[in-house]
Amino acid sequence: MQLLHIIPAPAFLYNGARYRSQLDKPLYLRDDQLFIENPAATFEYQIKGAAITADRILNLPLLSATDTLAVLGLAQTWTGVQTFGAITLGGVVSGGGQQVNNVIIGTVTPLAGTFTTIVGTDVTDATSPTAAALKAAGGAGIAKKLYTGEDIFFGGGGQLETVTGTLQAAATLDLATNATSGQSWLGFLVVANVRTSAATVRTITAYAVLSRGTDAVFTSLATDNGPGGASAFSLSAPSNGVIRLTNDDSVETSARMVWLGATGG
Repeated sequence: MQLLHIIPAPAFLYNGARYRSQLDKPLYLRDDQLFIENPAATFEYQIKGAAITADRILNLPLLSATDTLAVLGLAQTWTGVQTFGAITLGGVVSGGGQQVNNVIIGTVTPLAGTFTTIVGTDVTDATSPTAAALKAAGGAGIAKKLYTGEDIFFGGGGQLETVTGTLQAAATLDLATNATSGQSWLGFLVVANVRTSAATVRTITAYAVLSRGTDAVFTSLATDNGPGGASAFSLSAPSNGVIRLTNDDSVETSARMVWLGATGG
């Protein structure tokens, strides 16, 4: 393709030098008649105008250094701070190396501070960040953790504990909850007391437990006695957060306590 270089008089090129035109007249080109060659003059950019319905002005930015135009279809890296009046993000938004710094939306800065890393993968291992680490203040890292019901329960003072023992008559078996001094502890307790010499003689009872310190209330919810009869036992709280089973049967028993509860204020 042969290009026609149009220079309005009296502007002209002489030995490669550019001379400024003093002719104060606009230069009009057809919408598909502006071509720019590559350095080897083997291919051209063709600049085309859209079918606008009114005159429009396309302003070039005020540059302080050599720069590159941004276009829609090319993957480009923005090195300067960009301010968007309104923006809609579609598809997958990537943080590149999992780092987002100084994000500003309008006049609000929801991610204020200097952020280290935003982790975009689910983590469930024991070394993953705890809830206390999931904060944005002071430039602390933000991590995403996949929380399960188990995480929430046990992370909030919940406890699942089982103790067993072989008890002679009047012997005791203790279960220590995770309550500390001054804390209340509440939950559900299942107790089984079975004669070792006759498994048909047994008692299994489920309790609702409300307690603070050594002031404990054990409310029976359901009881099942074996076909050979009951195996008596009693419950107490000898010290803070401790549940004690006493074998009230006259012979040796196999005892078990299962505790599902949590501490309180």
